[in-house]
Amino acid sequence: MHCPVKSVLYSVLAAAVLLLPPAAIIAILLAASSCSGRNGQVGPVLAAADSLMMSRPEAALDTLLTLDSTVASSLRGRERADYTLLMTEARYKCWLPVAEDTAITKAAGYYRRKGPDSRLARALMMQGAVLSERGDSEGAMAAYKEAEPAAERVGDPEQLGLLNTRIGSLYQSTVVEDESAIYRYRKALEYFERAGLPHRVMSARLSLARLLMVDSSEKAKPLLESAKSMAEEYGDRMCGLSALELMTYNHDPETDGRAIVSIVSEAFSKYGKVPLNSAEGRIYKNLATILGYGYAGLGKVDSARQVLSMMPLANRQDSLGFYHLQAEISKVDKDWETVAKSSETVWEISKSILKEGYETQLAESELRYDNAELRASLYKKERVILLSGLALVAVLAVVCVIARLILRLFRKHKIETNRLEHSLESKMIELERLKSEKDQEEASRRSLEASLSQQISSNKALIGYYNLNSEAMKKTDWDLQHL
Repeated sequence: MHCPVKSVLYSVLAAAVLLLPPAAIIAILLAASSCSGRNGQVGPVLAAADSLMMSRPEAALDTLLTLDSTVASSLRGRERADYTLLMTEARYKCWLPVAEDTAITKAAGYYRRKGPDSRLARALMMQGAVLSERGDSEGAMAAYKEAEPAAERVGDPEQLGLLNTRIGSLYQSTVVEDESAIYRYRKALEYFERAGLPHRVMSARLSLARLLMVDSSEKAKPLLESAKSMAEEYGDRMCGLSALELMTYNHDPETDGRAIVSIVSEAFSKYGKVPLNSAEGRIYKNLATILGYGYAGLGKVDSARQVLSMMPLANRQDSLGFYHLQAEISKVDKDWETVAKSSETVWEISKSILKEGYETQLAESELRYDNAELRASLYKKERVILLSGLALVAVLAVVCVIARLILRLFRKHKIETNRLEHSLESKMIELERLKSEKDQEEASRRSLEASLSQQISSNKALIGYYNLNSEAMKKTDWDLQHL
């Protein structure tokens, strides 16, 4: 039954998704679904989630979760691909694990066949993210590289910037091709600047600066200054803290401790001394550690020890920083015994971290090997399927040829049968005609026999009469002779 408010609800939903809280969006979706039924709610939900994805991914995820599980599992075709893509994107942007989201590969395959390029590029980017989270860096890079031409055809600068950022990150973390990584980060920055996205521009400048600092602090400096200024302008705490943290690494604690203390003090002054979340907590730890090094470089041992006493020891990385700073402070105090013990502890912790990293790399190598094996197995299966398909096609072709021959023979047989039937019919007509003529001849013969029988009877009577007459004539002649 048609609902008069359905079109109005959809229009309001499209205009309000960027302004309303998730609860209000869900209420509108439920109202729309009450008019259109179970399947009618899918389109508006997907459209709303898509419009929220870039600005409010958590709201997009909440919107997608309003779909009943039975409805979601029954989706097919484009709706299924769209639902899979949006769900994977929402989970990824909300920092939820996506390594098990294997359905994204099928969604990418659908868009590869059906399009459009915008969805294909997004699906391949998500496929790359899933593979990267699994440890398959090569597969992730292949997915991102396949997404690139599709994204370029679409021409969305934000999407192209994100894609280049991910490719650059892979170059930096796995292949360790700094030049390629720098090239990709520069491209990402250009796309974000073209799109007019200040927050993404800030992040891109920080990423590029972090990479450039390895070779030249001077090249990184203008990027960091620009990112810091933009963070203050747009009120981005994370970007501002990150920029100040990276600035400290441009200075040597032993020779330029004053600059380090000044930068850290600026960070604490602008953003406070307490982090607001775990991501900021990591930056605050690093700032505190580098501050201790700055104090040690200035010879302010008491201040450095105060910083050391406030450092947490939650993991091996914290312990590594703690003992390393302790060794630096002990050098200033010329406490060589503590320096030796702290350095030895640092070495032991470093070895354990290196060993774990080696084991992780080994596990990743094994994973890549397993993945290669799976790909080889899949290739074999695909070849078997291909060969089986070709064999089936060949069999079907032979069957078609045989069928055509049989059909041709059947047609010839039918034509011959029709001809014989026609000939037989003609013969039957001729036979009937001959039978009719024979019957007529038989009737004529019987009539003739009857006539002949009558004629014979007449002849016998006539002969008898003639004989009597002859006897009578003879008698008469005898009588006359004897008169």
